[in-house]
Amino acid sequence: MSNEHSPFVSVILVVSNGARYMRACAKALAHQTYKDIEVIVFDNASQDATRDIVREILPDAHIIEHPKNIGMWPGQIEAMKSARGSFILSLSVDVLLAPQCIEELVACAQKDERIGAVQAKVFQYAYADIANNTWDQSRTIDTCGFGMTRSRRVYNIGQGEADSGQYDNAPLFGVEGAMPFFRKTALLDSALEEGILDMDYYASVGTLRIGYGDDLDIAWSMRLRGWKQVFCHTAHAFHDRTTTKSIATRWWHSLLPSRIRARRAITPLKRQLDWRNNRCTMVKNELAQHLLRDAPFILARDGGALLYALLFDWSVLRGMLGALLLLPRMLKKRAYVQRRVRISVSDMQSCIR
Repeated sequence: MSNEHSPFVSVILVVSNGARYMRACAKALAHQTYKDIEVIVFDNASQDATRDIVREILPDAHIIEHPKNIGMWPGQIEAMKSARGSFILSLSVDVLLAPQCIEELVACAQKDERIGAVQAKVFQYAYADIANNTWDQSRTIDTCGFGMTRSRRVYNIGQGEADSGQYDNAPLFGVEGAMPFFRKTALLDSALEEGILDMDYYASVGTLRIGYGDDLDIAWSMRLRGWKQVFCHTAHAFHDRTTTKSIATRWWHSLLPSRIRARRAITPLKRQLDWRNNRCTMVKNELAQHLLRDAPFILARDGGALLYALLFDWSVLRGMLGALLLLPRMLKKRAYVQRRVRISVSDMQSCIR
């Protein structure tokens, strides 16, 4: 519950044709025990009943109707301009919150004024679970946040595992993008010179702008500015992830037929942007000491990625070329980022395992 001293939270929900999930998502928001919130729905030109459902279940929500689909994170940034909260919950429509989720996130964030972002414990559910009203019974982990290895492989901590509390005290590299909870001042402080988002991460498909990897870039920038990112195991949410629901815990798992099929289910453009933008993020944010220390691991992984692309996924080669073409621009942005680093080398090193 909340009181007169509770911080105000802006829940920003960016959606396009999300009626499939909207009713369940809106009901979960309506049932939150924490009441000092506003809900801002940024509607990316939906043609279905999305807005009608919001008006029915969340009559006080502020709906921003955008004439075209500008994507998830650009929509978040546009909606943030009217957000009044000192904390921002950037929510995806296929994420359903447990009743005490926001209350627990706020309590965790208030433990330290240098906490810039909080990661909830997110479980997996399937779309059919909504109709069966069993979506909140899952205890299969979707994510406990981003982890990062010395090869710079980024993964969702615990994904696909049964939860037994094994990650409740585990460190994380950064908050994952399905429902990150930000201190607004930390988000603004960690921005690039051009703003919170790097618009070079986006590609145009007709009138649609598609991006990938914004969440990792934001999390890494926040780390460099000295803001803490923590895991709150008592804040629970549920996510119907449309990509693969398990992680490759060994390098050779990527060669399994099931993993290859799951990766091919992702559109070629997203696979290209995934590779390209991940490397752009590294160029901007890597500390020189870490890059030298871990260069053998990074080169080995990228060599394996090139071999994998040649054998199984030629489309990713365009992403590799795209990273090279963007290198001059990323180096200019790196100069700005590195001038503003506030984290120590040892503290940053502890986030990469």
